[in-house]
Amino acid sequence: MEAILKLAFYMMCVLVPLHMLMAHEFHRWQRELATRRHGVIVHRFDALDDASEVIGIYSGVEIHRTVTFQGVQYEFFGVAPSRDEGTLRRDELYLDPGLLYISRDGS
Repeated sequence: MEAILKLAFYMMCVLVPLHMLMAHEFHRWQRELATRRHGVIVHRFDALDDASEVIGIYSGVEIHRTVTFQGVQYEFFGVAPSRDEGTLRRDELYLDPGLLYISRDGS
C-alpha cells in the first residue's frame, strides 16, 4: 500500500505542474487568437507592454513610433475616429484617444 501511495504522490508531483503549464499556455494561445481575429482596443496606456520613442502628440497624448501589446509589436499608422472591435481589422491596435497602430508582421 505504501508503494502505491508513493507512486501516486510522484505522479501528482509531475502531472499537476504539467497540467497547470498546459492550461496556462492554452489560455495564452486563445487570447492571441482572439487578438488576431478582431484587433485590439487599448483604453489605458499602461496596459501596453512597451513603447518606443515619442514622435508626436495628439489630444494631449504622446504618439509612440511603435507599441507592444501581449508580445505583438505595432507601428503607428495614423489618427482614427472612435473604433469598436467590430470595425478593427485583425492586425490593428486602437489606442485611446484615437491612435491607430498596425502590426509590423502584417498578419
